Amino acid sequence: MPQFNDLKAAFAWWLENEYPKLPTEDKKNLKYAKYDFVKRNLISQDRILVILEKYTDFELKIEIKERKRQI
Repeated sequence: MPQFNDLKAAFAWWLENEYPKLPTEDKKNLKYAKYDFVKRNLISQDRILVILEKYTDFELKIEIKERKRQI
């Protein structure tokens, strides 16, 4: 399974690799989301999450590392 550093990179990968495999009816339902992402670069993270939740099994991981304090 591919890993990404941000949600938009994951969505871009999904559009390129998985979107073409969808049935025509699903593609019609997603055409505005694809246009907003590809052409306008205006798509919210919430909208991306809704789409990925509907069409994929994905895991969202957040890693927090402690910074070393400078004295």
